[in-house]
Amino acid sequence: MLAHTDFHGPAKVSRYGVDVAALDRTGVSALERAARDCDLVVVDEIGKMELFSDSFKSTIQRLMDGNKPVLGTIMLGPHPFADAIKLLPG
Repeated sequence: MLAHTDFHGPAKVSRYGVDVAALDRTGVSALERAARDCDLVVVDEIGKMELFSDSFKSTIQRLMDGNKPVLGTIMLGPHPFADAIKLLPG
């Protein structure tokens, strides 16, 4: 579980607390495995909750700088990191 109303801490989106450590353990490791083992990396999603994780952001940046195609969803609203990804070609 990555987010829940019962999670308390500084990482919050609306009424949901975000378990950044759980995201790092599961989401980041899945992205790293996909980058290593797959022909296409699918990311669902680059959103407010995920952007609390520095590991997630650095992994996404490495993926975007790499040679493998990345298919993903990204938040529509403004965020410096997300906005920079949106400006990338392709």
